Amino acid sequence: MLLDGKEIQVLHNNLNEREFPYNLRKELQRRETINIYTAEWLKNAVEFATANVAGKVEDRERDRKDDEELDDLKRKNIEFERKLKDLETMSKLGASKDLPEMFVKFLTCITLGRVDDASFEFNLHIKELAPPEILTVAELCLELLKLTQSNEAKRREIMVNVGIIAERIKSHYPVATTVERNLYSAVRKGNLLIYLAKCFGVTRDYDRQCFVLDLVDCSEINEMSVIGDLLAMLLANNRTDDVARVLKEMPHVEGDRIFPMFLGKFHSPQKQIILMSLADKITCSDKITDELNMFLSGCDDVGVCLAVVYIMNKNKLALSVSGLSGALSGITESTQIKTVLANFGRRSLSGLEVDKLVQIASNSDEVANEVLRHLRYESNIADLGSYNMQLLVEKRNLENIKVRFFEFNLDKKLAERLLVGAIKGNGDDRLSTVNILSSFVSVIDIGLYSQVLLGNDPLKAELVKILAPKTGKYASANKVIEQFLRGRDDDDLKREIFVNYLGFPLDEKTIEAYLAILPDAYDETYEKVLYSYLVEHPSQARDMFVVHYEKLIRGYEKVLPTILKYIKYLDESSIIRFATEFKGNQKTKDELFARIVEFSEKPKKIEVDIMGVKCNLLQAYMFTMSECLPSTVSLIQSLEKKGMDADDKIIVYGKKVKPKDYLSNLPIKDNVMEDIKRFL
Repeated sequence: MLLDGKEIQVLHNNLNEREFPYNLRKELQRRETINIYTAEWLKNAVEFATANVAGKVEDRERDRKDDEELDDLKRKNIEFERKLKDLETMSKLGASKDLPEMFVKFLTCITLGRVDDASFEFNLHIKELAPPEILTVAELCLELLKLTQSNEAKRREIMVNVGIIAERIKSHYPVATTVERNLYSAVRKGNLLIYLAKCFGVTRDYDRQCFVLDLVDCSEINEMSVIGDLLAMLLANNRTDDVARVLKEMPHVEGDRIFPMFLGKFHSPQKQIILMSLADKITCSDKITDELNMFLSGCDDVGVCLAVVYIMNKNKLALSVSGLSGALSGITESTQIKTVLANFGRRSLSGLEVDKLVQIASNSDEVANEVLRHLRYESNIADLGSYNMQLLVEKRNLENIKVRFFEFNLDKKLAERLLVGAIKGNGDDRLSTVNILSSFVSVIDIGLYSQVLLGNDPLKAELVKILAPKTGKYASANKVIEQFLRGRDDDDLKREIFVNYLGFPLDEKTIEAYLAILPDAYDETYEKVLYSYLVEHPSQARDMFVVHYEKLIRGYEKVLPTILKYIKYLDESSIIRFATEFKGNQKTKDELFARIVEFSEKPKKIEVDIMGVKCNLLQAYMFTMSECLPSTVSLIQSLEKKGMDADDKIIVYGKKVKPKDYLSNLPIKDNVMEDIKRFL
């Protein structure tokens, strides 16, 4: 505003206070508050300034007894001109570098931990030069310094003061003012700005903290502890891009402080790339080995794990088994696995480490091959031990890792134990595993896999094909095979599995159980077994014949001629049932029936009861014909020669009836009916 041709500034707290004389503003605020947001603010400021100057003049005039009497208006102008000069002087002082220099000096004492020097600078210069918000921030820094050098009782008191200061900043200056921004921008020194940002972090004033962090020039910072503080604050504020920038700008990275913090708090798709770019910069000591191993044990990012392992290898930090396990958990490529295993080098491993490595190997075939290679050639381990081999057999398909697996010592006894474990395992991989292990076992007792044979294993047939040739031909085998043949499995499955045991000294019961399983179509194996059985047990031929024709399934008649070669006797009921119940091929029935009738001394006297009709054997045969062939005609004629008359009356439900009348009610095809009637 202009006053008597002079320019002065009357500014509110939210304006550019850097150029406003602190003392004058302090006096104005003590006397009266000027609200610049009203339309009358400029007029009020002029009136206030004029009244204030007039009051000062009156006070001085009363003290001067020897002064000349001056005109009131002239005295006011003189006094006001002096005030304007003071105002100009104070404005220049406020705009000069004195405050930034004093503030830098004050912060320097703070960062060096000099409480007395910092207090001296605060009382001598900061109080005189700094506006209220800067004064409040300086108080905060000073109190936090005292906090680090006080006992427990004093610390509680200081924390109360810190809380009061923080609340004052929050209520009066919720965001950084222009004065603050100009002052912080003038500080320049990175370590001082980082300390100031830490102070704002204590009071959770993250807006001011981020503003100050943006002013830091990383190239001027050499202390790792200071850089660590900077990274910690950037990570806390999710400034991931800035973290990457800071790390790349640094000529050297002290890993003990920065590395674990970066791994734990930095979350970005660039994490692996940054780590690899830092690999040649980072130096770590053994102090953080445990921390890095713990990180690896819980990390699910394969790329980051590989980067950490690479840096550990470069700094010769040893991987623990848990760290190795975490690093290998998601890796599938052999080259990457080798990178991780390279950390172990050629050092000897404890039994616990070997066990853990084998557990890791069970995760995948690729990992298993590389781990087994490392154990055999890098660690010179000849024997994995039965527990570890058993674990790999249960978890992995040996077909995919057999090259590595069988480079270790494997005696026959252990092979048999592993084979039994593989048989009882789960999954399709068992087939190849059992097949491989069986080559190391000369003889295996069927009792070791009887549960597979007698159970509901879906791979039963495939497993038996592998195991049967290796099975010892002990007497105990018969019992197991017999139990299987009498079990609930599908008949085709039973016959398929039984074929594998034909070379065994099977007893009569086992053979009978197999022959009792009647297939839809007989194969050579079945006929061979049947023939051998009948040669050794001809007395059983009749029972075998009855079993086969009683089933009355098309195709069974194929083996009946073979059975009939060994039959010496058939009772009358068997002859009758064959004549009335056989539903196979008519031609086969004709051929067999002529032979079967021969077993009866007086076939013409055989009385048959069929479908409620009492008749002779010839009539019963005719009533059950399905088709009429030349062989059938000759058979009927031969039966008539044996004394059986086709035209004899029959008894139907107690009444005598002519066969022709009875036939008319039967569902017989017309052409067949005509052929039959020719004999009636």
